[in-house]
Amino acid sequence: MSTDPHAASASRILNVRIVTPDRVIPLGTVTLRDGRIGSVRSQREAAAPRAGGDFDARGGTLMPGFIDMHFHGALGHDTMDLDADSWRAICGFLPRHGVTGFLPTASAADAAGIAAYLKLAGEIMAESPAGARVLGVHLEGPYLNPVFRGMHPMTHCRPPDPAEYTPWLAAGVVRRMTASLEVGGAERLLADCARAGVLLSLGHTACLANDVRRWADLGLRHATHLYNAMSRAEKQGPVRVCGCVEGVLTARPVAAEIIGDGNHVPECLFRIAATCKGADGVTIGSDSTLFTGAVREGVPMRYGGSTQEVVVRNGRATSPDGSALIGSVAPLGAMLPRVVGWLDGDLLAAARMFSTSAARLMGLGERKGRIAQGCDADLVLLDEHLQVGATWVGGVRCFLQARE
Repeated sequence: MSTDPHAASASRILNVRIVTPDRVIPLGTVTLRDGRIGSVRSQREAAAPRAGGDFDARGGTLMPGFIDMHFHGALGHDTMDLDADSWRAICGFLPRHGVTGFLPTASAADAAGIAAYLKLAGEIMAESPAGARVLGVHLEGPYLNPVFRGMHPMTHCRPPDPAEYTPWLAAGVVRRMTASLEVGGAERLLADCARAGVLLSLGHTACLANDVRRWADLGLRHATHLYNAMSRAEKQGPVRVCGCVEGVLTARPVAAEIIGDGNHVPECLFRIAATCKGADGVTIGSDSTLFTGAVREGVPMRYGGSTQEVVVRNGRATSPDGSALIGSVAPLGAMLPRVVGWLDGDLLAAARMFSTSAARLMGLGERKGRIAQGCDADLVLLDEHLQVGATWVGGVRCFLQARE
């Protein structure tokens, strides 16, 4: 296994099955040029002699690099600890699991904590350490309904304050914010995020389905971890009243994030969401915690920059009493085989869910999330078992699984 950040960029990737935006090329060649994709061709169209910088994919499958819009930590590090070396280590770790770009995700915190988080993110983005790229920041809170706050500290859940969040949006670092839009002032936040080019995701919410449809008319385009920490249909007297889950499933413009670890969302519920939303309407997020890549069963650890604890039991990150899931312990690459199975082997749909839809929602769709000429050469090579064999970020191979 090689994780050399200075590994040479291949001029071509040969003998590879290519998952393009609209078809799967059974055997083809991808040319890399100056960090971007120069061409995508079937093998018979690219029969030039092999050169020294070429990479033989040996019939593997090439997909666009995975984009994780919901990531709290890994390797024993929580991003809220604000340690630059930990963030650099995470950037180096993620390509092993096919992730080429991600949004470090802040838990609900006070204004000073969030300002410090954005400052560090900006510094790491400017530095661009070897490995996966920090594409911006996801603020999961602090504007959350306390009743559905999940793992977020009660003391930091509060209504939106334009005087507080306007500098955050102006910093140019925030790409996504999760908020409960039923909380007072949140509809203005939705509009302000849209003006700033920030994706607002509905989450941790007690809203009704009719609210979701109304907010969709106002520009809502995404929801955080569907089925988790949100209202759903409940009987009130003789009738059922639909909640956020049903609203998201039926509001056509609103895409849904699903945590693909098999614990947060079982197969049946995933298939319902995929049927309702289509591949373009689903993003897969990891919700990775500090235990990802460093699982320690039964050993409580603090998370989210707070005194709260999370513990892993039977491969699940939960509250110490075991009553609630608290993120996952799996990176996106580990989730891919399960999701592809749930998609009945549809790699085109998987590419949209793991890459394309996230790039589009963040306003990066012209450059990322697709294997197409002119796009960034962020790529992941998979073997026959859909395990990650190699990863390129900006045309540079930054991970290679040992080959026989």
